[in-house]
Amino acid sequence: MFRFFLIGLVLLGSGCAKGHGKPIAALHYDSISAQADARFYDLRFRSDVDLLNLFGPGEAFVGGMMYCALDDDVDFSVGHFMKTLASGFVERDTRHEGGDGFAFVAALSFNETLDEGTTTRALGDEAIRSLVANKGSIPCQYVATVYGAKPYHSGAFQIPTADILRELDN
Repeated sequence: MFRFFLIGLVLLGSGCAKGHGKPIAALHYDSISAQADARFYDLRFRSDVDLLNLFGPGEAFVGGMMYCALDDDVDFSVGHFMKTLASGFVERDTRHEGGDGFAFVAALSFNETLDEGTTTRALGDEAIRSLVANKGSIPCQYVATVYGAKPYHSGAFQIPTADILRELDN
């Protein structure tokens, strides 16, 4: 009897973490530009997969975010808190539709994570500059969460730090 209970528990637990079975999107960087208030930066990119329609109505899509690592921590897994990162919600980029693939924009904010993820603090221009100045690029990845399935991770792409530094100087 205990063995059947244990098997049932394992099957139930594995059902909560089933694979999503979605194609891994190849993302391509287009541009980054400071918004008028300079607190957010519009990251424009393209994908060979429609990131906003990956999951159907019955698949319980929770949400998707773009994450960019500012230091050497490139662990994009859900539940892991990067110390310094740029992140933002992803929307369709209606101004740049057409061409190859799907166009998206993420309004990125640059933050420092404190207290194991319970607190975030916005990074100032000098802090951002010091984090990216000695790098050629920073990696970014789209992560979507779905109830009852493992998180979806796109392929990673790189933002040239020269573009970030240019926007900080404008």
